[in-house]
Amino acid sequence: TTYVGQNLGAGQYQRIRQGVKSCAAVALGITLVLSVVIFAFTEQCVSVFSPVSEVIDVGKDMLRVMTPLFWVMALREILLGTLRGCGRNFFPTMLSLIGMVGVRQVFLAVTMHWHFVVENIYYCYPVAWAATLLLLVVYYLIVRKKLLPRKEEL
Repeated sequence: TTYVGQNLGAGQYQRIRQGVKSCAAVALGITLVLSVVIFAFTEQCVSVFSPVSEVIDVGKDMLRVMTPLFWVMALREILLGTLRGCGRNFFPTMLSLIGMVGVRQVFLAVTMHWHFVVENIYYCYPVAWAATLLLLVVYYLIVRKKLLPRKEEL
């Protein structure tokens, strides 16, 4: 957010684009590596918080569902930071609420009615992350020319 805001104020639109790409690459790289480590060592990760075997089993199941999609959350945060740095706060916040709260609650209401299992709770988070990212991408595509004009458009 700060990086984007400072460069926006300086009129360095191309630097913002490059910075966002670099940030996405670094975030994806780190997230994917850490996700593989967490996925490989789920039992050890969960046992840090509880020695109870039932808790470890539930935690392993949850991490095995969520960990492969942590990269979606990383991209969502980068896009949110970019939009906020460009001075767009209201719509990204509303889209986050819709995606992270609304979609998750609807998902749980529908899936729990259909099949009442704890696994639905594990899946609701990645579904909410993806829905929020999708909403933010659509919003960004609509407003991007106003946010970061190219030099030839100035």
